[in-house]
Order: sequence, then C-alpha cells, then structure tokens
Amino acid sequence: MRITQAEFSEAKARSSILSILALWLVLFTCGQVQSFERQVDPDRAQSPPMPRLIKDENPEARQSDLTGSIRSIDSTVVFAVREGFADHTAPCEPCVLILQRTDRIYPLGNLSLISTKELSANRIVIRYEGILKPNAMLDCFGPAQTNTYFDLPGHEYELVFQYRSMIDNYKLIIDDSLIIINPIKTSFTRVEDTLYWRYKPSSFTFHCGDTTATSTICNKFVDTLMNQIDLVEFTYPDYGAIPYKRATGGYPIRFFLYGDESDYKKAGEILKAYTMAHINSEINMSMRNWKNQRYMSWMFLRGD
Repeated sequence: MRITQAEFSEAKARSSILSILALWLVLFTCGQVQSFERQVDPDRAQSPPMPRLIKDENPEARQSDLTGSIRSIDSTVVFAVREGFADHTAPCEPCVLILQRTDRIYPLGNLSLISTKELSANRIVIRYEGILKPNAMLDCFGPAQTNTYFDLPGHEYELVFQYRSMIDNYKLIIDDSLIIINPIKTSFTRVEDTLYWRYKPSSFTFHCGDTTATSTICNKFVDTLMNQIDLVEFTYPDYGAIPYKRATGGYPIRFFLYGDESDYKKAGEILKAYTMAHINSEINMSMRNWKNQRYMSWMFLRGD
C-alpha cells in the first residue's frame, strides 16, 4: 500500500507533536524531582555535622603512668567548658575542651577521672568508670582530673554525665562567639561557669607586668605597635569566662585584632626589637594569640 505525500506529512507532523509532548513530560518530571530535592536539601544542610572526640588528657600524668587500679568517685565532679589546644607542639586553632576535676583534693597528684564517651548529632554522654590510681604516683596534693578535647560544631547539644545510677543533664549551646551551659538536672556534678566567651579569630592579648609602675613603657610599646601594624583594640564583657587571662590588678591586659597572621609575626618582631632597646629583666611583656603562639620579652633577653 502506497502512502501519499499528504499522509506522510501528516504522520511526520503527528510524530513531531508526540516527540515534543514526550520531551515536555521528561522536563516536567525532572523539574518535579529537582523541586523535591530543593525542598529536602535545606533540611539536610541544617543537620549538624557529627561531633568528634579528639583526645583525653590528664595534665598531671604521663601516658605511661595511666595504668593502675580503679577506685570509686567520692566527690562532686566540677567541670568547665572552654577552648583549648589539642596539639601543644605547634600553633593550631582552638577546639572545645571540657575540663573535669573532683572537688576533693587527694594526697596524690596524678589521679585521673576515667570515662567512656558516646557522641551523636545532638547528644554528648560522658560515663564515668571511677578514679584511676596509677602505679606510679606523684608525691603531691591534687584533684582527680581529666581534660577532654572535642571537635564540636556550633549547635545545641544535650550534655549528659553518668556515674552508676546517677545521671546529670545539661543543655550545651555552642555559637561562633560564646558557649552557654544550662543545668537541667544535677546530682553529682557542678558547672564552674554557665557562659564562656570564645577566642576571636585573629586576636591576641598583651600583658605587661603586674603593677602600674611600668605603665609608661608599656603604653609606649602599644603606641609603637599600633603605629606599625593595623590593629583594632577590643574588650570582652565583664561577665562570663574568657579564653585569655583577665587582669587582676596592675597594668590592664589588652586585647587586639589583626588582619593577617603575618601581622602577628611582625608584632613579635617589634616586641623583640623593643625588648632589646628598652627592657630589662625586671619588666615582662608578653603576647599570646588565638592559635597559642607566644612572644615574651624574657625569652628574647635570654636569646631564644
């Protein structure tokens, strides 16, 4: 059977229409899938990254000492949430640190609080096993203690401490600028500070002596520093704990922001030159930044 030219043209047109309809259907379906993915992705993006345990550390004991017998916890456990440096050998950015110690002081200097940790996206559980009495003891007084370093993204967590049948609960809120700890139910633990102001990135502190007698030479150094480097001075609120030392009298401890890490290195070079020209061993100037890099006048005088 022969197909006329008119029938062929009509069939071709019908085929084109069907192809266009099929293409439209594919594009519509893909659009729905992409729209669905766009609706899901924001929720997925809001899910916090998993917290991570970095390490436990007893500052009074060598790792080789941490073998011995376990004794019961017979004291309130006092804790503080701060920032610390998991690597003490090189400059590094701070991580979240939970310091834990017994309220009781023992006649042994390197007792450790032993615990296991359970981490999830919204929950941190520290389960105490007891106090480790090492085979190698230090002949001094001190609490049983441990420092636990975490990689904790900014988020709201339930912080749980457990020892035997006792379970204490806290709400832990971590933000870019501060950390808040709210007690919910407590029986054997106590938090030192409920608010902690975090390190400001690209910040450092300047300390100059413990009396006001050296104020003139201290101020002259700050003027020299700010004339050579673009710095912004800032202060922390008077309430809450802070990552740097607070002034307890004498010359005020001062805080600065710098633009680049090379600026802080230059600040160290300026302190060294100023030390060699104007400072003797009776005056101590020091700087420490948010990555735990330190410059100290007494080290320059010693030749370090």
